[in-house]
Amino acid sequence: MDHEELAARAAVACWQGSEGRYAEAIRTARRLDADGLARFLNLWMLARSNPLNKRGALLNFLNDHVMPTLLGIDHASDEAYGVIEDLSAKALKEGATLGRPTSMLSKLALAVCPLVYIPYDARVQNALRRAGKGISPHSYRNYMRAVLSEKPAFDQNLARRGLSIETLDGGAMSRALFEMRALDKWLMLRGGFNPETMLRELSRPAH
Repeated sequence: MDHEELAARAAVACWQGSEGRYAEAIRTARRLDADGLARFLNLWMLARSNPLNKRGALLNFLNDHVMPTLLGIDHASDEAYGVIEDLSAKALKEGATLGRPTSMLSKLALAVCPLVYIPYDARVQNALRRAGKGISPHSYRNYMRAVLSEKPAFDQNLARRGLSIETLDGGAMSRALFEMRALDKWLMLRGGFNPETMLRELSRPAH
């Protein structure tokens, strides 16, 4: 299975599994509690970079500043992408995190607005650099511009190969959501993510 097919299949499997399940829980709750924050951090392997003694400040920051802002976003724009940069800088300034939490905030944004955001990820950045599209650290606007510049050709390849929500049993996923999640998975693979690890997602039970 090549990277395009694996990315497309993993996009469906992950959204029908823990990735989509936690996103739905976060959107429905509209506020995080301590248990919800812990599950979110564990899902994305962010627990070590957000130690227990900082969780209270982090939880307050997310509920007071991040969630209200993200819940007000309904379409993609430079302004929406700039929100991640602004909140990342604010979190560090207010002592809610040990460093700029651009990656964490982008993953929370994915849960709330999955048609707008793709996680800020080191492997995706590596793929973009290989394509001649280097990104300055924490410049999420430029990151998303570069990510989306890869989307038209990728979408065309999916269509040419018949990889779609219909052929892959995408269930309630929209075409737009499928394309965004598949693009993210594909860039991760191009940037060095282990295909065997992603392949294991295909055998996990859906919710």
